[in-house]
Amino acid sequence: MKILLVTDFSYPSVCGVWNRVYNDAKYLISKGNEVHVFSSNIIKGSSKNSSSYEEYEGIKIYRFNATRLSENVLLWRFKKEFFKLNPDIVHAHVYRHPCAHSALKYSKKLEKPCFLTTHAPFVSKEIRGNILSLLATTYDLRYKKELDDFKRIITITKWEEPYLFNLGISRDKIAYIPNSVPDELFVEKTWSQREIPKVLFLGRISPVKNIECLIRAVGELENIKVDIVGPYDEEYYKKLRKLIISYGTSHRINFLGPIFKMDDKIKLFSEHDALVLPSSREAMPQALIEAMAAGLIVISSKTDGGKELIRHGENGYLFEINDSNGLTDLLKNYKNNDLVKTRAREFAKQFKNEVLGEKLLNLYKEN
Repeated sequence: MKILLVTDFSYPSVCGVWNRVYNDAKYLISKGNEVHVFSSNIIKGSSKNSSSYEEYEGIKIYRFNATRLSENVLLWRFKKEFFKLNPDIVHAHVYRHPCAHSALKYSKKLEKPCFLTTHAPFVSKEIRGNILSLLATTYDLRYKKELDDFKRIITITKWEEPYLFNLGISRDKIAYIPNSVPDELFVEKTWSQREIPKVLFLGRISPVKNIECLIRAVGELENIKVDIVGPYDEEYYKKLRKLIISYGTSHRINFLGPIFKMDDKIKLFSEHDALVLPSSREAMPQALIEAMAAGLIVISSKTDGGKELIRHGENGYLFEINDSNGLTDLLKNYKNNDLVKTRAREFAKQFKNEVLGEKLLNLYKEN
């Protein structure tokens, strides 16, 4: 099949949506399908743009000039190229984004099936703010009937379903396919006990990740080191550096920049004891699943995504959002417990690429 995946960001952007698209694309290619990606040319987390076309690990990526409507929402046009490509299957990513709306519109004209992965955009007014919440509500009222035109609506979390039911979507229209992790992460390793524990943050360094909570928690401890890995927003990075200096922890908290290759990520996991995700919001945090698979202790704030993945004290640990004292206590008292790691690894096996990729491909074939 000739499959088109439509998403706002593509390689070398570092974000959860692209990570999902990439993993899906790699699996689909491994099964003999031809995979194309349409995206903007904006590299997320930077002021740079990518080339208009690139073939990356067998994925044919076409990029288009875009206008930013917000940090994550872009406006870009691809009508001409869509009809020229004439794909067999279209799969749009992120509900409420203009590119998903356009992908459905063009698919209907070609009478081709169009799928939607929502990526859990349902957040509270406290997090999104009054203006964006009003825009989201207005969009839902105007376009919720359009959701029925997608062949299937794919959720990455279970907590999204009630929101979709409220929009009038029937249960049989919804398919649950969470984000996947590569099999390489499950290779058994020998973990050395470090005299000074090393903690990892992995992800975009942006305000929603609430990294200052981790910095405050570490500021109350002595024998712990932290590596913060990912692309960063310049202003937010400056804010974090000032906070680190105020706590006198510059020698124990390091920024290492983004990584892109899985081999580098595996090496990174092997050099750390625990992963901490202190975000104010997470849908289905990829970093948590990957760290579980790799055998790290995982510690997360009680976001919707964190609570869906972690059973406190069984396969990881949870603390209240923005509770740096609670995080300090966990970092001080958590045990590098082999049983917790084993349970986490077993839990993560359901997210293997092979398992979820096959589920997606079967969904395409059914339609």
